[in-house]
Amino acid sequence: MKNAPLTKYWLTFNATNSHALGIGVTAYSLEDAIRLVSEKLFKSEPLPAFEHRTVIRLEELEHNHVLPNIGLIMFRGIWFPNFPPESR
Repeated sequence: MKNAPLTKYWLTFNATNSHALGIGVTAYSLEDAIRLVSEKLFKSEPLPAFEHRTVIRLEELEHNHVLPNIGLIMFRGIWFPNFPPESR
């Protein structure tokens, strides 16, 4: 999987939680993105119901809070909220 292309995903949750704006993650697949988000942000609770979309251009993201606060999007990992990328 290391040579597989990375895709940027935006997850929005149906339930009210601490991630009201959503979560941005770059991963090898949607399943990989879900695993990263579950392990890093929802450690002690089940992942709530969510919707997802593939991010094609950064301009698609919210301009006032998300774009100014994103982390590194070109590496596998969570970039909003700004989360350190996985060690390589």
